[in-house]
Amino acid sequence: MIGNENSSYSVSMYFYCKIPESWSKKKKRQAVLGQVQHKSKPDVDNFVKFLLDNMNGIIIPDDSQIKEIHAAKYFSLTPRTIVEIQEI
Repeated sequence: MIGNENSSYSVSMYFYCKIPESWSKKKKRQAVLGQVQHKSKPDVDNFVKFLLDNMNGIIIPDDSQIKEIHAAKYFSLTPRTIVEIQEI
């Protein structure tokens, strides 16, 4: 666990989602280049809530200590999630 119960945090979350198999090669390429925005479900706020709930008491003492959040979702050939936490 980082910090303590007196710390405040800034959290950035980047969600890289799988590109649908049904898309054409052209649309997949556009998605990889960021020319197609991820506007479909799941919603980014659902991703954020899931991660915050699971970090609570494990990575940070309490999610109420988070003062700043930045979150974005993208399409990618390699689905993954990146979380950056800074004590502020």
